[in-house]
Amino acid sequence: MKLSDYQQREIQESLRHSPSPQVFRRAAALLAVHRGQPISQVADFLGVTRQTIYNWVSTYGQEERELDLADAPRMGRPRVWREDLDQFLLETLRQSPTDLGYLSGHWTAGLLQEHLVSRRNERLSEETVRRQLRRLGYAWKHGRYVSTGGAPTTGEGDGTPVPETVGRQANVIAA
Repeated sequence: MKLSDYQQREIQESLRHSPSPQVFRRAAALLAVHRGQPISQVADFLGVTRQTIYNWVSTYGQEERELDLADAPRMGRPRVWREDLDQFLLETLRQSPTDLGYLSGHWTAGLLQEHLVSRRNERLSEETVRRQLRRLGYAWKHGRYVSTGGAPTTGEGDGTPVPETVGRQANVIAA
C-alpha cells in the first residue's frame, strides 16, 4: 500500500489529535502498513483481526483519496420502550398493587417490571423501568419515587416535554 504525502500528513495529524480510539487505530494501521510492517504484526499490535486491516487498506488505501477515518453515523440500538408503554405505566401507577393481586402496597421498579411481563409480555430491565419513571417526572426521594412536579420529557436528552395527552400522576411508588 502506498500513501501520498498528503495522506501521510493527514494520517499523522489524526494520530496526534483524534479523540476517537477507532480513528487512532485506523490511522496507526494505515501508516504502519504504508511503512512496510506485515499486516499480521499490525493486527496483533492493534488488537484487531488481519481481515480488519485488509478492509481498512482496501477502503482507505487508494491513492489521492480523501481520508475520513471516523465511523459513519449510525442509528444505534433501537429503543426497547415504546410510547404505548408510557400510558400503560401511568395507568398502572393510578392503581394500588394490591388491587391488581400483588402482595405489596407500593409499586417498586421490580414489581412494575413483573407487571409489564405478566400483563403485556414486555421483558424489560428494572433499570429501563426506573429510567422511564424518571423521564415521566418521578424521582427517588425518602425511600420512594415521587412526582417531581416538572414536566415529563421525551428522553431525547434535550428536555422536550411529553405531549399533554400522556399526563402525569402524583402517585408515590417505592423503589
